[in-house]
Amino acid sequence: MHYLFPTKMQDEFVVSVQKPPHAALYMMPCAAATIQEGAFCSLLMQEIRREEFCITLHIFQAHELPAFRLSVEKPCAALIYVLQGEATYSLPGIGRIVIEEGYYYLLYFPTGTHSLQLETNICMIVQIELTPSLLNKLAGTYYGMYEAHNNVTENGTGGILLNISWMNPRVCDTLSKLIYCRLEEEMGALYQETRMRDLLLLYAEDVADRDKREHGNFNFSSADINAILEAGNQQIQKIDETVYLKDVARNAHLHPLKFHAGFKKVYGKSHSKMLAEARIEKAKSLLKETDKSVKDIAYETGFCNASSLIRFFKRHEGITPLQYRK
Repeated sequence: MHYLFPTKMQDEFVVSVQKPPHAALYMMPCAAATIQEGAFCSLLMQEIRREEFCITLHIFQAHELPAFRLSVEKPCAALIYVLQGEATYSLPGIGRIVIEEGYYYLLYFPTGTHSLQLETNICMIVQIELTPSLLNKLAGTYYGMYEAHNNVTENGTGGILLNISWMNPRVCDTLSKLIYCRLEEEMGALYQETRMRDLLLLYAEDVADRDKREHGNFNFSSADINAILEAGNQQIQKIDETVYLKDVARNAHLHPLKFHAGFKKVYGKSHSKMLAEARIEKAKSLLKETDKSVKDIAYETGFCNASSLIRFFKRHEGITPLQYRK
């Protein structure tokens, strides 16, 4: 994918060497960053800011793999395209997310402090922040945008990974045209808005094709969607209970296969994953705010015993519950 960064374009980048504790690194309009550790040379292309989206292109060339603390001032949803390298986000509600070269992601970032760790010495990332007005237009048509819009407008507290897709050649070509537009002023804005629309259509095509392969051609009425939303809300309130998909689907008056497909379409994740994440978040809250034992917390969050909670917690957070409490 090096064709996205021809040598003749280098004069359009702002180049600076960053070392801790530099605290004014620009990430995207909704987030500022502080370097926690490491050192790198950051090449940042001038941002492309339009009425309904904002694009930033970062090229990190690390001397020591850096870690950042991201301070998100307002909730936002962004499409993140990884052109080269690999990085890890840590967001409340979903823990660690590894973003890999050759893929793009739709992520919801809640207000608050999060972290970003570069995993390779060279990392090239394009971030497209979508405004609430654009999300509102896309919410009824595009997979994942409905939940992104709701969380942005209602200031949802947990991060959400809404989609992962492969950057096929058509996506790469459209992204390149969007970034390297040579037209100026009104014609340039019109061209970039058109290319952005093309990029969203490619996103929709990719998700629709994958959805058909994975879940079949289910049609969902507004009543089905409302039943699935209600089922999700109820499960968050009952994380201490043993839950089976077939029972939840029956209560929603849907076949289990259709419920499973609809749940992933509405929430961007499976029913079991959403329930597991809610249990972990509840466990983290109890560990920090109470002195209850791990055994008691396990029972309160729906785990059969302390060992199950410890294993799941470590797999999800990378540390044990007691290490988290400290």
